[in-house]
Amino acid sequence: MKCKKEEKVAGIILAGGLSRRMNNKDKSKINFFGTSLLNFVFSRASEQIQNVVINSNNNELHKTTNEEILNDIFEGFLGPLSGVYTGLKWLQEKHENVEWLMTFPVDSPFFPKNLVKTLINNTEGVMIVTASSNHRKHPVFSLWNIKILEK
Repeated sequence: MKCKKEEKVAGIILAGGLSRRMNNKDKSKINFFGTSLLNFVFSRASEQIQNVVINSNNNELHKTTNEEILNDIFEGFLGPLSGVYTGLKWLQEKHENVEWLMTFPVDSPFFPKNLVKTLINNTEGVMIVTASSNHRKHPVFSLWNIKILEK
């Protein structure tokens, strides 16, 4: 269930990597509970926030989904921070009323159904809120304030 604070959040699924640990096969296309891993994560993220896009450098993906796909601004598969930056620039250019970018990795589908709500309730006075569990941080599940681009 979305709340007022969550209306100030958009999301990006980080699927821009090379899938080296998957023998270079695009992990976002892996069959997962009868759908692709990407579709599973997209659906789960969309239950928490309204605007969700996909960050992928796989041009073939454009042919298999109707969802908005953002290629990394920087070339060279530079990692998740390149996807975060790409998402923040997208917010800055197209969603002026959105204050936060929530990042979801495509290869971690079992994130909590209240993740965004939990993180957004911890944004007071900070620019980044990172998920954690069992004393471990999970930085690819983070909220990034749009103002961080100024810094």
